[in-house]
Amino acid sequence: MKLEDIFEEYRKDVASIKDDLTEIKIWLAKNTESLDYHIKRTNILEQKVDHVDEHVQFMKSLSKILTVSGTIAAALVGMYFSAKGMGH
Repeated sequence: MKLEDIFEEYRKDVASIKDDLTEIKIWLAKNTESLDYHIKRTNILEQKVDHVDEHVQFMKSLSKILTVSGTIAAALVGMYFSAKGMGH
């Protein structure tokens, strides 16, 4: 094989590698764009979840307040009717 033929094979290999690298760069750019989109969506959804979490915490607190209030009210009503019944 001649030296020129060897260099021509190397040139073809280098050209093929360059083409592959170009395709990889394009693929990487598309994946980066897709990743940016998904990060943006994730951030938006996390903000929505934060609002839901705040609401859930509020509802838990309200539930505790209503439970305690109901228990106190039931105890007072029971005491009232017990005292009223004793007075007869």
